[in-house]
Amino acid sequence: MKLKTLAALCKTKGSFCLYDRVDADGEIVEQWLGPHRAVYRLPDLPSLNKENLIALFDITEKQCKNISFFENSLPAALNFDDADGAEVMLDDKQIRIEYGGALLRTVLTDTGAYFIEEDFLTPLSDIADHIELYARRATDGSRYFAIKMGLELVAVILPRDVVREGFIDTLDKLTRACHVSLDREAEQAAERERRRDAGDAAQMEIGGDEG
Repeated sequence: MKLKTLAALCKTKGSFCLYDRVDADGEIVEQWLGPHRAVYRLPDLPSLNKENLIALFDITEKQCKNISFFENSLPAALNFDDADGAEVMLDDKQIRIEYGGALLRTVLTDTGAYFIEEDFLTPLSDIADHIELYARRATDGSRYFAIKMGLELVAVILPRDVVREGFIDTLDKLTRACHVSLDREAEQAAERERRRDAGDAAQMEIGGDEG
């Protein structure tokens, strides 16, 4: 994972959310960091807090005024273990849609379509060829997505809530336009085939006259 890219993402989104996993003695054994709606497992680093986050990522005093800092334990509603017995690996087709000022990646599951922000994958660009996407369920039944490299969980992403009537209407218009384009291409291909056939027939007639 690219720490500098993660920091840039948090700055752009205006939030640094730091989550701690603690052991039975209350000691921090693992930390996760991200903007709202996406978190990434940090590599082995000294324990972070707001103050050393600011120093580590060169966050200026001016930037701090526009950034919110949040630290808490990992949310209990989500599973941050490497394995989840109910998770389902997804076939990531990488269909992208620009909507509402964000580039969204379409994620198709057995419970419908979801959308995650493409920006949330940029911190993982150095391992993009080795990661897999899994659907998991929160304790309230909602979907979220786990990014794994091999057997290790490296990130957790929540979907963007964009499925509204206006959004669906836009997709319906796009689908209808694509069907029109497909029909047009089929008609043009058939016309080219007819012209080729007519040309071949004309050549055969000319060749016959010459014989």
